Amino acid sequence: CGGGNSGGTGNAAPVYSGLTTPADITVANVETLGSAAFGLVDPTSLVGVVPPLGVTAPSSSQNSVSILTFNHINNDVIGKLGITGAISGLSPQTVTTVSDSATGSCGGTASYTATKDDVAYTASGTITFNNYCEGGVTINGSYTFSASLSGTVTSLTLNIINVTITSAGRTISMAGSLQLSYDSATKTYDSVTNFVMNESSTGFSYQVENYHIVETYESAYFTVKVSGRLYHSSYGYIDVDTLSPVYVVNGGYPYAGEVKITGNANKSATFTFSTGGYTIGLDTDGVGGIDTTYNCNWSSGCMPA
Repeated sequence: CGGGNSGGTGNAAPVYSGLTTPADITVANVETLGSAAFGLVDPTSLVGVVPPLGVTAPSSSQNSVSILTFNHINNDVIGKLGITGAISGLSPQTVTTVSDSATGSCGGTASYTATKDDVAYTASGTITFNNYCEGGVTINGSYTFSASLSGTVTSLTLNIINVTITSAGRTISMAGSLQLSYDSATKTYDSVTNFVMNESSTGFSYQVENYHIVETYESAYFTVKVSGRLYHSSYGYIDVDTLSPVYVVNGGYPYAGEVKITGNANKSATFTFSTGGYTIGLDTDGVGGIDTTYNCNWSSGCMPA
């Protein structure tokens, strides 16, 4: 990892610029690292409303954009655009061009154009976001993709040069690659990402390595499992592991599951979700066990147990 462009304007791809040593996980930074690792500071979004310790519930100005934000919205866009279906209902021995577009729930469009090969069951093309907005998060930019079909599983490779994500006045530029498979039988998106994400206004830079995200959708909820390594420019890197799948009400809060982040000298924090809130268990000396616990709820934030 090295220094470089921290913003992301034009076609310049952002480059990670920050610490590359293990992060010391403390009371002061556990909220920041937890939010970066597996979700948003936004009670209407995907995973992990994690207000600062001892502070009341998050305001809209605390909205955070993360790798999970993009992953979730990208999965939704792929579903809306019917990319998986475009190479599943194929006619024999034809090579054709297909395209479609979709409108975001709060404005903007996402569109794709692809060439598909009905013999090889493959496709390749471009997805373009034009102020595409979901849940207060707006995406701009484009990326190329290639896809293949085997049985009920569609596999896609995404190459992102520079896409911007904006929420509550914050804009992050991102670049990297994403390997995604979608199983229509189980409604499961399984992705491995290697991304850089830079925020020009704050100077923060993030990088994820082999970040494995599995999302399975049901009618009223979805589950998320996250694992991999995340770098934060100010703190260094943490390793993320899902101890039990996180269950999230569609459009609402997590209500079950457990995620652990580990940093320098085996110091760690475990986030355990339940109906109405969650706990943060801190191992501050790295010898195992929980040294400090915070009880948190969605309306009043986190306080020492």
